[in-house]
Amino acid sequence: MHGRPRKAPKPEDTAASAAKADKLRALQSQLLHNHHNRIYTKEALEISAKLLEANPESYTAWNYRKLAVEHNLKQSESDPSSVKSVLSEELKVLRSFSSLIRFEPLISSSKENCLATFKLLISSLNENYFAT
Repeated sequence: MHGRPRKAPKPEDTAASAAKADKLRALQSQLLHNHHNRIYTKEALEISAKLLEANPESYTAWNYRKLAVEHNLKQSESDPSSVKSVLSEELKVLRSFSSLIRFEPLISSSKENCLATFKLLISSLNENYFAT
């Protein structure tokens, strides 16, 4: 911190830091590939979740997830159980960031309520996480 001299990193710390950086680069590369090619599969969302666990300040990953959820909701808008499933999966990821998101929305079975919950979720992210 301030006013304290830096200590030279230990070799094992350097190796761990390099391994973490390699993992982050690989996840970012996969996420960008999926984002540019508009791939919104379950596996692609898992990659973005792993990236956000390692680096919750990755705005690109958050934006990708928003686009993926919107896409998946449009694909399943005729089936309320699919809409509920899409939003439930997203909420599982978001619960791990509960210190950033200060609400616990409920998901109902109706399409309108699910979409309203999603809009609430996005607005809460914008207010609580992306606020400057």
